[in-house]
Amino acid sequence: MKTIWKYQLVIQDSQPLTMPKGAEILTVQVQNNIPCIWALVDPDAEIEHREFCMFGTGHDFGLIDYKYIGTFQIHEGLLAFHLFESNI
Repeated sequence: MKTIWKYQLVIQDSQPLTMPKGAEILTVQVQNNIPCIWALVDPDAEIEHREFCMFGTGHDFGLIDYKYIGTFQIHEGLLAFHLFESNI
């Protein structure tokens, strides 16, 4: 049986998250001033490590292969970040 889990993010360039294998990222949004990912997961699945990266608007992006997850804003829209998952 699948369920939806929430993962809180820290504002930093990259961060690993541990989640059940095959977790499907549904969205990234801000809840109570904390950016969060919601994912559809199978709680019984084996655990895997995934790497997520944040870029501010106008920041250098680099040449690594990324999958776009979504954009979120904090501090009443003063800062916008774009979340990607590293595909390497």
